[in-house]
Amino acid sequence: MLAGKGFDVKVATSAARAKEILAREPIEGVLLDVVLRGSDGLDLLRTLAADYPRVRASVVTGHLSARIIAEASSCGALDVLVKPVQGTELLQAASALLGDAAADSNPG
Repeated sequence: MLAGKGFDVKVATSAARAKEILAREPIEGVLLDVVLRGSDGLDLLRTLAADYPRVRASVVTGHLSARIIAEASSCGALDVLVKPVQGTELLQAASALLGDAAADSNPG
């Protein structure tokens, strides 16, 4: 859906794959699921905060909890989205991750 709206999308189903992408490509924003193969998505969020502080992130979860909100907030996540995420909500989150220029060029 996001690629069809002009976003350059990279997909990683594991934290290891996400780290590979981050190490070799300039990434501006990450939409991160809490559940990743082989790792807790919040661990990857902590890595982003420590090693890639300029990369903005938002978290997606199917099971919202105070712990997830607190951890995401402490690591600088812009938002916590609850599944199922609607199309307009996803577009707004992606635009926020890329800043105002993306919001202007990718209207919902």
